[in-house]
Amino acid sequence: MGTRAFHDGTAEPRPVVSEGGSHSGSTERPIGSFGRTVIRVEHDRERPYVMIAKSTLSDRDLSFEQRGLLAFLLTKPDDWRVRPEHLAEESGVSRATIYRLLQGLRKAGYVRREDVVSRKPDGTFSSMSFYLVFERPEQPEQASIPRSNFDDADVPF
Repeated sequence: MGTRAFHDGTAEPRPVVSEGGSHSGSTERPIGSFGRTVIRVEHDRERPYVMIAKSTLSDRDLSFEQRGLLAFLLTKPDDWRVRPEHLAEESGVSRATIYRLLQGLRKAGYVRREDVVSRKPDGTFSSMSFYLVFERPEQPEQASIPRSNFDDADVPF
């Protein structure tokens, strides 16, 4: 463990981080005070992690709140359904705040709301809304997913 000298001449042990693992050429760098300032944990099956594009989390068009919500959403499985009520409960903020953040992500191209209308066997219609989450802003030319499960010719209007 390294030491740090204070202005009064005393020294205090300072934690260090070994770089390079168990290789013979590994070096130690001090934590903090001109050393490493971001301390990471080891990543493996017991300590899973996610990978998110650095450009996504550095997008200055997004607020820190929006970046945080986007990062949270990107940690979820591909088939996870975004429910604003659940997000509000999970985060301890109001639903209005979640809707405001989602709207900002929509404007920036990271989230798209899809409204799907389908015809039930009894001839009535049902609708459902869901959100698609993108790691990079969606481009206008990207194809939309199907919006209904019936042929347009069957629509009575």
